[in-house]
Amino acid sequence: MLELLQMWAMVEVLGFVCLPLTITVFHNLPDRGWAFSKAIGTAVLAFCVWFPLMCLRFLPFSQFFVAGVFLLLLAFNIIGFLRVRQTIAKVMRVNFTYILISETVFAGMMLLLGWIRSYVPDIRSFEMFMDEGFIAAIMRSPHLPPNDMWFSGFPINYYYYAHFTVAALAKLLGQSPSIAFNTGISMFYGLTAVNLFGVTCNIVSWAHHARKGARVNGATEVQRPDTSYPPLLRAVPYGFLTMLMALVLGNLAATQQWWEQHGDWTQFDWFTPSRVVDRTINEFPAFSFLPVSYTHLRAHETASYLVC
Repeated sequence: MLELLQMWAMVEVLGFVCLPLTITVFHNLPDRGWAFSKAIGTAVLAFCVWFPLMCLRFLPFSQFFVAGVFLLLLAFNIIGFLRVRQTIAKVMRVNFTYILISETVFAGMMLLLGWIRSYVPDIRSFEMFMDEGFIAAIMRSPHLPPNDMWFSGFPINYYYYAHFTVAALAKLLGQSPSIAFNTGISMFYGLTAVNLFGVTCNIVSWAHHARKGARVNGATEVQRPDTSYPPLLRAVPYGFLTMLMALVLGNLAATQQWWEQHGDWTQFDWFTPSRVVDRTINEFPAFSFLPVSYTHLRAHETASYLVC
């Protein structure tokens, strides 16, 4: 559990460090992208480590190098803090409760999956051993591109960016690949949850704010979103509902099965809802994260926390 808390703290720090960048990019949103700051920070660090290592292949993929990239990000964003400090202060003043809830969502969902994984932390079935193997191969590679664990002397011939993101954080924290597999998948679950929560809260909050403004000022007047700070607290229930639908109930096939079985999870067939269209794969976040015997770390996990 200590390693899970380390990963949580690292992502929180990255989110805070990259907050100026997030606010600059999402300046039109009611929360100025606060809910997305941790995903942005994680993605930026991973890319800023990966890109120079791929361009200058003599650079070492080491804990020292990852720490150096982190310090550079910190230095650049200190300048950014000076530029957006008033925006940060106003967002926190208007939506402090929402910020606390969003931080609780990330921590709670990450710890929830970590707690579930703690009952069956084994890496021994389906694609789990392969995912952990890729993380191990990346972490052991002195340079990039990382070595292929299947084909000695050649780079990985597979989409490995989700594995690399976890490997970079694990190398910085000094975690072993087997630990990083479980802390990494829990991290992606938490990031996906808070991103879903943030997307819905921002949409609902702005829609309510726009309707209210139209009633007061007339339908012809358009209010600039980058100068408005609408409250987000009323949108929180919708954010929770979105998170529940995506990360717990899954798609409609999973929900239908759960309903027909009166909520008896012991009889739940977790595989069938991921194949609702014949001869196709229709996996969804709940399918990829929750089953303890099938949890895997693939490209669509990365997509979940970046696209949501």
